Amino acid sequence: MAEEIFDVVDEQDVVTHQAPRSEVHRRGCRHRAAHILVFNSRGEVFVQQRSLDKDMSPGQWDTSAAGHLDAGEDYDACARRELGEELGIHVTAPLERLFKCAASPATGMEFCWVYRLTYDGLLTWQQSELRGGGWFTPSAVDTWRELRPNDFTGAFHLIWERYRGLGPLGERDGITYRRTRALEESVVRELYVASTLGERRPLDEPGRLAAMLAGANLLVSAWEGDQLVGLARSVSDFAYCTYLSDLAVRASHQRRGIGRELIRHTRALGGTAQLILLSAPKAVGYYPRLGFQSHPSAWTLAAGAGELS
Repeated sequence: MAEEIFDVVDEQDVVTHQAPRSEVHRRGCRHRAAHILVFNSRGEVFVQQRSLDKDMSPGQWDTSAAGHLDAGEDYDACARRELGEELGIHVTAPLERLFKCAASPATGMEFCWVYRLTYDGLLTWQQSELRGGGWFTPSAVDTWRELRPNDFTGAFHLIWERYRGLGPLGERDGITYRRTRALEESVVRELYVASTLGERRPLDEPGRLAAMLAGANLLVSAWEGDQLVGLARSVSDFAYCTYLSDLAVRASHQRRGIGRELIRHTRALGGTAQLILLSAPKAVGYYPRLGFQSHPSAWTLAAGAGELS
């Protein structure tokens, strides 16, 4: 069988020439790959174990499906092809793009676009590509990685950490986005006041804001240098629903797309969950522009509303 030919690219992911697979790997040239995370409707992710016959990372666990781009092939086409070849999933519609990883030693000098697909059908994999695989909850994968990190490829570690928000999520127009485990109450309080959200939150009640932050399990923050300029505070089961309780952007930084980026990262980190929120009165016209749909049968029940009827 003829050896695969890859596009070799520069540090900007621009094609410079083509070369055989063996030469690209031997010389450590930058090239391209696509990775797909396949989830089922229960929120579990399929993780594949690479064949023992692979020339790189044999037997290690990796993303659901992955592969190199052929010369002249684009990322989207490669992702669809690899799903078919490795898992027997045949799709024609565009896949959801999550993020792009720069070429580095951790990725094997591959620029990688990462995609997500929800799929509940039968998987039929090639024995030459996969030794096996299984469906795991994201929290189970987190624990597995901590206990047995050498079970996984370097690319999987990088992709999973970014997907789960265990590091910086990216930068846009001078604003850095991060998944945040904890924030100082005073810093969040100052942001809420500066964004006007504080007018509708119980900031004057001792301990209430601290409890709100402690109870949220999905915090996405936006930073300009050392200043917190935006925050999306959510509660998610990472499978069915993510309740976006607070979306705060400092008034001085509004109309710069920060809110949209906070929502985009929150949605990506939520796995297969749908986003749910209650809009501030002045923002009712904002969310439809992002693709949100109004729900005619949503209801709230205040904590002090008395006994149920």
